[in-house]
Amino acid sequence: MKRLVLGIVLLFAAGNLFGQNLSDNFISDFRSADGELKLQVLEMSREQPVAELEDLYLHVLDYVISNAEDGITDDYLRSLYNLAAERLVEAQSTKAGMRVWQLFELDRETAQRISLLKAMETLATGNERVLIRLADWIVSENQASLSGTTVDRQVLSQAVSTAVTFNSVEFFDGFILTLYAGHPDYIENFAKQGIAAYGDQRMELFVQAAEGFDPDAQIFLMRFIQQQEDLTAEQKAAVAAAALEKLMSTTVVTIEDQELHRAARRLAAGIISEVRYPDASGPMALHFNQVANDYEKRMIPLGQMIEAIDALGSIGNEAAASRLIRYLEYLNIQSGNERPV
Repeated sequence: MKRLVLGIVLLFAAGNLFGQNLSDNFISDFRSADGELKLQVLEMSREQPVAELEDLYLHVLDYVISNAEDGITDDYLRSLYNLAAERLVEAQSTKAGMRVWQLFELDRETAQRISLLKAMETLATGNERVLIRLADWIVSENQASLSGTTVDRQVLSQAVSTAVTFNSVEFFDGFILTLYAGHPDYIENFAKQGIAAYGDQRMELFVQAAEGFDPDAQIFLMRFIQQQEDLTAEQKAAVAAAALEKLMSTTVVTIEDQELHRAARRLAAGIISEVRYPDASGPMALHFNQVANDYEKRMIPLGQMIEAIDALGSIGNEAAASRLIRYLEYLNIQSGNERPV
């Protein structure tokens, strides 16, 4: 083995004499080496300037990925990609992001995944494809947790921490769902840090989340913004209006979904009613119509009907007033017909 390693050293020297690329020389010898000798080639590369060996380490990652089949479980492949990833981080490579993500998907071992996520903080910077995949993964893990599936919280914690370093809007929904899922503080604190870092962008992102979330997540989001002391009543109403508009365009079938939908609508209308917010007159009128329909069918108590009347009245514009007048006229007609309302 010593003779073979010495031969590799001589080949490096000969390549340099003929002006060959240093990385190409190492790649050639890495390909020629078998088993543990590949690792020795990489160990020897540590003595060379990392800036000249980026292609070698990218080649190593490709080699591991192509040989991983359905997953990485052996220490040999891990040793190869750990060394390569470490050197690529040192080189501040901008080409390794997607490869590191592929390794993250292939290796299910907790410590390895945490290490890869830390490497992404450098190697995936500016790589939108990787950021989107990581954001989707965080959302998926939280949805799994909300459904009762056990998730690896150590990996999730590092994933959220890594996401914070990018300050990308892609992660906003994932941060909110991380809080909604009710993880321990050591995870939630990263999510809160990520949300706060958006600064003035938060309002736009809150509205977009309200438009995209399902009713259960909308309820959490609206309760969350109610606790944000730096948001004005008008800003909170804007988020609630976005949620209510989405809700009023959603069809629900099951009784359970109807109850959840009703709870989300009530919360949104309540937030809007705390301030005069004419922009919400459209969805508020639709909400009122739905409440009136539910009340007539004896699906909700009188208190919720009165609540909806007050909420629509708080809008304070002509459209809202006209809708209330029409409803009062309807009540008078029903009373004249001696029909209970």
